[in-house]
Amino acid sequence: MKFFDTQIIEDLKKGGYIKKFANVFSFDLAAKGLAYLFLPIFLRLMTKEEFGLYTYLIFIFTNVSFILKFGMDTAQSKLYYDYEGKERGKMIFTINSALFWVFFIAIISVFLFNLDVKLLKFAIKDYVISSNYRIPIILYVGLLIVTMMLNTYYVAANKVIIFQRFNLLKAIAVNFIAVVVLFFLKNDKILDRLWVESLLGILLFAPLVLKYLRNFYYKFDFKILKRSLYIGLPMLGSVLINIVYSFSDKYLLQKSESLTTLAVYNLAIFLVMPVSLIYGSFHMIWFPKFFSEKNMKLNYHKTIKVYKYFILFYVVLFVFFWLAIYLSIQWGVIQKSYNEILWILPVLYFYKVIEGLSGLFTNFIILKESTVFTLVVTIVFSIVAFISFRHFIPVYGIYGASFILLLLEILRTIVLIKYTQNAVRNFKIADQL
Repeated sequence: MKFFDTQIIEDLKKGGYIKKFANVFSFDLAAKGLAYLFLPIFLRLMTKEEFGLYTYLIFIFTNVSFILKFGMDTAQSKLYYDYEGKERGKMIFTINSALFWVFFIAIISVFLFNLDVKLLKFAIKDYVISSNYRIPIILYVGLLIVTMMLNTYYVAANKVIIFQRFNLLKAIAVNFIAVVVLFFLKNDKILDRLWVESLLGILLFAPLVLKYLRNFYYKFDFKILKRSLYIGLPMLGSVLINIVYSFSDKYLLQKSESLTTLAVYNLAIFLVMPVSLIYGSFHMIWFPKFFSEKNMKLNYHKTIKVYKYFILFYVVLFVFFWLAIYLSIQWGVIQKSYNEILWILPVLYFYKVIEGLSGLFTNFIILKESTVFTLVVTIVFSIVAFISFRHFIPVYGIYGASFILLLLEILRTIVLIKYTQNAVRNFKIADQL
């Protein structure tokens, strides 16, 4: 088999997928690119400790939203192709109704048992978060859940451009207004930024939510809920275990060192996000193509070709990426106090490459509704990650954390590929019977 086959490019051209990718990527690039344009401004408006704490809090809130969505975004993506008409509307309504009650119960629990205070007290060393954070935290987490459900729906419906337009509008408004607020107000800059992102996000996504609601068929179906939970709960289990994997490095860094060290680490992770941006834009148009194709063997061969092209592309891109960051520091766009990121960027960059591309093989797990396998893999690798982080981070700091992430992601991808190959072999046997 040739290492590269131009046929996959021709197939994508014929289906109009390259044009769709260009459209989706342009919106993604504009939205995420704004974050990079404003980054030097925020680094100056916020102290190193404030930036480290802010990025750490956003990470915590994002993981809380992953828990509260109960894997229902995955269920919605998969089941969208299994239902049509009113049944599809019923499925969407059932899933979102269940999510609403989960979030409502979570809010009541926060007020009754002060869960937010207890969580942040555990997660953050020597830093007290005031009760003023409660409402913006609830709004921020709720907004994240809604946007994830909107995103998966519009991707599945092959209408992702609609979502991207609103996302771009949000990025423009949030960054501009956050800069103005942080510049003129001398209050708690982290709290101010959370308020801006939460309130503007809710306001700007409201029309898209109303459009989403028009697809509901207002009849709750327990059979659909049961099937959704069968797909979603293992994903929830994976999220819960994966928090150990993705949280322990940041937790141990701020505990064994400081928030300023965490700021360097989180800045490096933020800077390599274009890797996820490129793949994420592609996956939005690849996802419907993948799930509309019922021949798993054909899907596998196409996936392998796409994987090879991406690897080559990312290797070439890295040279320009690292040089751009190096010059940004030398020219003072990024303060020289963050100079240490240059040494961990290569490791974190290729960690993000491998992590993102593993989604190509995770599609096969979702296709077979075998999300329990994802849970098992996540449990195993989270245990290994926690033990490794606990042993190496106190000694090697951000370098130990970075290399552990890369090595474990390589091993995890190998496991996913082996699973996919086995699934394809079983498909061939069943097809011949």
